[in-house]
Amino acid sequence: MRRLVLLPAEPDLPPGFPVPGVVAERIVFSAKEAYYKWHGQHDETRRPGFADVRIRLQADGRLRASPAPGTGLPAALGGWVCGPRWIVTAIWSVPPPGDSLHPLSPV
Repeated sequence: MRRLVLLPAEPDLPPGFPVPGVVAERIVFSAKEAYYKWHGQHDETRRPGFADVRIRLQADGRLRASPAPGTGLPAALGGWVCGPRWIVTAIWSVPPPGDSLHPLSPV
């Protein structure tokens, strides 16, 4: 799965990441699938490939989907959680800069 789905830099795990690397790889795969389904609801003309989006996981259960340069795809935020036999990921839109809900806006 790694060679077909993940970019060379994935998963780029922060120190103290709470799950083993092999589980993190599965979380990245699940997050990419969630991104493709989310993107398909907004743009039915283009289906991104696995190499078109980089997923960055955070230890607190958040994630960021960053499009590859030149793809024209939108960035997105998301979350992940996993248990002993399951993984759940979700992707949602990033509000525009200046919006009070934007993740970089002051609180």
